[in-house]
Amino acid sequence: MKNDIAGALNNGAVGFAKSDERESFEIETKIYGIEDNLKKIINRNKNNQNLYQNFRNDLNTAFGDIDELKKEKQANAIEIEHLKRYITQLEVEKIEENMVKIDGMGKIISNLESTVGKASQKMRKFNKNSG
Repeated sequence: MKNDIAGALNNGAVGFAKSDERESFEIETKIYGIEDNLKKIINRNKNNQNLYQNFRNDLNTAFGDIDELKKEKQANAIEIEHLKRYITQLEVEKIEENMVKIDGMGKIISNLESTVGKASQKMRKFNKNSG
C-alpha cells in the first residue's frame, strides 16, 4: 500500500509534480505513521472484541448461575413443603397415639374407682357388722 501511494505521488499520477527526496521521505514517514496507527487501532479493536467476548461469557455464566440458584430455591421450597407435611403427619400420629393412651388410662382410672368404691362398701359393711 505504501509503495503504491508513494509510486503514484512520484509518477505524478495524482496531479503532483515530481518532488525531491525530502518530500518523498516525509511522505514515507507519514505513511509509516498511518500504518502504525492503523495497526494500533486494529490491535485495540481486537482487544475490545476480546473484552466484549469475555464480558458476554461472564454474563452468560452469571445468568446460568442465577438460573441454577432459582432451580435450587424451587427445589428447596418443595422439600420444605414435603417436610412440613411429614411433620404434620407425625404430629397427628402422636396426638392419636396419646389419645389412645389417655383413653386407656381413663379406663384404668375408672376400674380403680370402681374397685375402690367396692372396697369402701365392703369396709363399711364390715364396720357395720362389727360395730
